[in-house]
Amino acid sequence: MTRFSRRRDDGVVEYHASEESLQDAARREAERSHRFFGALLGTIGGGLFAYLSIKHSIAVDWPKWARFAYVVTIAGLTAAVISRLATLLLIVLSLLITGTFVAVIVGLAWKAL
Repeated sequence: MTRFSRRRDDGVVEYHASEESLQDAARREAERSHRFFGALLGTIGGGLFAYLSIKHSIAVDWPKWARFAYVVTIAGLTAAVISRLATLLLIVLSLLITGTFVAVIVGLAWKAL
């Protein structure tokens, strides 16, 4: 019986009975890091959005606890949404970058002819 092994990012070696199980474990680990990065960006972006929306609206007159609760709620919600959609957003971003690269190459070739 063949056993498959790999070293995780935290240094632990894990063993799998099939190659599919090994690939699933690697995919789950990559997805976990994508979700963390998405949550980090969502927290920062949501907090900044909430701050700017308070600064440029009538919410400036709210009590301090209400403004704080608003910023924390918006930052938490955007972090949750972006972390759930992190893999999809990464695919879309990759497609946009690839499409832009191809369009530039085709445009340069078109002008050269």
